[in-house]
Amino acid sequence: MKTLPSLLMAAILGTTLALPAGWAFAQAATPPATPPATAAAAQHEGPLHKLFEGLNLTADQKAKIKDIVGPFHEKLSVWRTQNKTQLEALREQIKTARAAHDRAALKTAFQQLKQLRETAPKFKDILPEIKAVLTPEQVKILQERLEKVRDRLEEARTQHQPAATAPTK
Repeated sequence: MKTLPSLLMAAILGTTLALPAGWAFAQAATPPATPPATAAAAQHEGPLHKLFEGLNLTADQKAKIKDIVGPFHEKLSVWRTQNKTQLEALREQIKTARAAHDRAALKTAFQQLKQLRETAPKFKDILPEIKAVLTPEQVKILQERLEKVRDRLEEARTQHQPAATAPTK
């Protein structure tokens, strides 16, 4: 069974690969008067936002977390750009293998995708820094949310496993 950090990373990475990079920890009552300096800053409401929603973060906590997560998103954005062609090719291989019920090709493509994703920046690497900013109660809530994400991922992973009776080619 996978550990919480590896499943968490898979969840976050999978989500961030599928959704636009970006996040926000609090919604301002009015939009900023000046445009954000970077593309990553311009996009908000990303996958990490929901983890922090309702934690009642102070302004200081929001700023500190933003300073931790911002560079992570920048690195992830660079990684995604550098690996875009490979990611698209692997997704196409997976789609083709599924349509052909080719378990061997599907397994190979998933292994290659896993290897590629292992080179991506890892959310688990910044998680201790984030937890250090939170109160014990906030850490508890965050941990519960991360476990729910892990559980949903595990459920989705088992649902998307190729059927044991699928023909191989």
